Amino acid sequence: MEASAHGTYIGEFNNQDIIFLSDTYLNVYRDDNTANMYSYSLPSKLMDMSKYGQDFFISTQNNGVYLCSSSYQLTPINNGLTPLNSNSTAAAGGYLFSASNSGIYKTSLNTINWVRIFEEQTQAPFNKIISFNNFLFACSNSRIYKSSDLGNSWVQIYTQQSGRLVNSIWSNSEYIFASIGNSGLIKRSLAEVIGITTSSSAVSNYFSLHQNYPNPFNPNTVISFQLPINSSVSLRVYDINGREVSELVNEKLSAGEYKIDFNGASLPSGVYYYKMTTENFSETKKMILVK
Repeated sequence: MEASAHGTYIGEFNNQDIIFLSDTYLNVYRDDNTANMYSYSLPSKLMDMSKYGQDFFISTQNNGVYLCSSSYQLTPINNGLTPLNSNSTAAAGGYLFSASNSGIYKTSLNTINWVRIFEEQTQAPFNKIISFNNFLFACSNSRIYKSSDLGNSWVQIYTQQSGRLVNSIWSNSEYIFASIGNSGLIKRSLAEVIGITTSSSAVSNYFSLHQNYPNPFNPNTVISFQLPINSSVSLRVYDINGREVSELVNEKLSAGEYKIDFNGASLPSGVYYYKMTTENFSETKKMILVK
């Protein structure tokens, strides 16, 4: 290993070490008062890096995905990945996902066996994939997609405008951002995009729809519920005459506890009902909007 200087484009932290990629090198700067930098050469251009627990996953242009341990042992993990291209990886729910030129791939972290789970009809390459809790977001050059069931299904949440391509996506705890065209940047609230957030990964023994809080409310309130098993969930709001006024959830969710913000700013004061339905459960509760 020898010190090296290259143009850098991504970095992560490993305790006090700073890890960054450039060209075909994985570089490690050790902040131990010696200013030592070490470089690990790989046979293909490095595209991206993600962290899950104590491990790092390195995406390469032509040599698939490498597992990088906290001690910088590099191991290819490519069983089933064809062709050997990965532009980005993300981990969620015990699985690893890869965005590649031929679609989105998925494998269990316990036993590596990549399977392609999604591709566009135009077979466009996917540039980036990220995770937030157990939600996944992936982008091609023209669209951004969301998955709320660990990659089993994907919903388009953005399509290119005026021919400006989607370059990449990333998120913090509040927003998802997208680099658009030559100089554009857009953002959307994660609460708006997801429509629902995970309040706990703990799995309940039973279905439950909780009373909204606060109640009465003006204009925002929070509705929470829990699922003992993976379920297709519908959560809708109705007025006192039984007319649907809002669809809050209509998707497959993993077992766990969830909460969702409901905004009644566009509705008149009055009594409303919210109803949750799954394959095995249905319950309705009343809430009061007071302006």
